Amino acid sequence: MGPNRSRALGPVADPMEPFDSDDTLRRVEPLTVTAVVDQPPLPDPSEHRPQPQAAPEPERAIGLPAGKAEDAALYEFLGTYVMAQGEYPNARQFSRHLFDNHGVRNADGGLLTEGYLRPLLSEMKRRHRSEMGTGV
Repeated sequence: MGPNRSRALGPVADPMEPFDSDDTLRRVEPLTVTAVVDQPPLPDPSEHRPQPQAAPEPERAIGLPAGKAEDAALYEFLGTYVMAQGEYPNARQFSRHLFDNHGVRNADGGLLTEGYLRPLLSEMKRRHRSEMGTGV
């Protein structure tokens, strides 16, 4: 169709066919129900309580030297990092260092998470600085 043209929408009646109004007004028989299905009652929303989820297992370091406490081993590994790099690592760098150089990983075999290492690293940095005499 081009501009300024129009066409009728819907079905087009044949102009040669006569219109019969009785055809459009058909009677519909009422619907009768032959069977009733019992449905269980809907659950009461006030009774629905979500099931408590088990707390996630706390992360722990795997691959630490036997016979050493976790914090002592990590502190020793922090010292090797500082000696090699000349600066303190952030949690991601330290996690990568532990994994690559010392085989320390989480229970899934991946890197220790930053959320796990960040508080430990903060305390270890504070301790290392005080032992080295570089301030708090």
